[in-house]
Amino acid sequence: MSGFVSSAYARAPQEIGAALAERMQGASMPCFLAYIDQTLGQLQALLLDEGLETTRASEICRTARQIAQEERRGGASYKPPLLSS
Repeated sequence: MSGFVSSAYARAPQEIGAALAERMQGASMPCFLAYIDQTLGQLQALLLDEGLETTRASEICRTARQIAQEERRGGASYKPPLLSS
């Protein structure tokens, strides 16, 4: 994987998580959780279809979920670990 692509995947969870939290701002917690579960499930399937390794796709989606939940709680204090290359 090229450095550019690897870097894009490393930034993706932060951007995805923040976007999910923003999109669902004001929604009830059950609706928010259902939405991010559905969206991240679709994203993981897409990443796998594109040939990304299972562990990498899972890591991206798991981190995006954590970031979305932290953003929802009102803070960007979550500092995700650097994704492996």
